[in-house]
Amino acid sequence: MASKERLKDATQAVTAALKAEKKKGNEFQAFIQLQKASDHCKKLADEPSWTDKQRKNLLKSAQKAAEGVQRLTAKLTPDELDAAMSMINPATDGTVAITDDPNGVELMAGGTEEQYVARQQRLKDEAKARMEAKFGATGVSGQYLADAESAAAQQPAAPQQPAAPQQPAAPQPQPAAVHAAAPAAAATVMLRAHTPWNESQGAAVGDLFFDAGDEFELVSDQEPGHGWWTGTHDGFAQGIFPANCALPSVDLRSSYVAHC
Repeated sequence: MASKERLKDATQAVTAALKAEKKKGNEFQAFIQLQKASDHCKKLADEPSWTDKQRKNLLKSAQKAAEGVQRLTAKLTPDELDAAMSMINPATDGTVAITDDPNGVELMAGGTEEQYVARQQRLKDEAKARMEAKFGATGVSGQYLADAESAAAQQPAAPQQPAAPQQPAAPQPQPAAVHAAAPAAAATVMLRAHTPWNESQGAAVGDLFFDAGDEFELVSDQEPGHGWWTGTHDGFAQGIFPANCALPSVDLRSSYVAHC
C-alpha cells in the first residue's frame, strides 16, 4: 500500500473511533477502537519513510486517540478495562484472552468482538426481565415509597395553634428595580445499595457495579426507564442499574428490608 494511502487509513481510523466515542452505551467498543488506532499511528510514525509533515500528522492523530482513551478510562469499570486490554494486547502465543464462562467479561472461545457486545446486551436484557417479573415495573423502591406515602397520609394532623393578631406593617420604600432570585441548586440524592449488582447478578457493560452497603449518587431516576436508574461513583464510572437494588440513604433508617 502506498504511503499516502496508509497515512489516510490510519487517520481515518482515529476519526471513526472518535465518532464511536460519542454514541451512548458504546464506551467499551470505542475504548478498543481508540486504543488500537493510537497504537497503530504511533507504530507507523516510527517508520523512517515518512516526511516530517506526515510523521507530525500521524503523531497528532495518535495524541487525539490517546486523549479519547483517557476520557473513556474514567467511564469504564475495572473489569471492563481488563477485558478491553486483553482484547487489544494479544497473549504471548498470539491469541486473544478467552473464557468458557458465558457470563464473563472476556471473549468466549471462537467469539468475535461483535458477538461479545451482543452477548453482554442479552445478559442485561435478561436481568431486566427477571427484575420486572419479580417486582413489577416500579420495583422494590417504588413499592417502598408508595407504602411510606400511604403511612404518612394515615397520620393524624397536628392541631393548629390560633394565629396571633397581625400588626399593620410600616410602609417600606420601593426599590427602583426588582431582581429575580437565582434558582436554588438541585440537591444531590445519595443512594445506598441493599443488594449487590455485578456480573454474578447479571450486570453487563454499561452498568454501574456495586456491592451491598455501597453509597453512590443518583444521576437520573428517569433514564433509561423501565425500572432502571442511572448513577455514578464520585462523579465517574457512571452507569445504569436496577432501581430495586438501592434506596435513598435516609430511608435505610426504616425497618423495611428489601431483596433484589
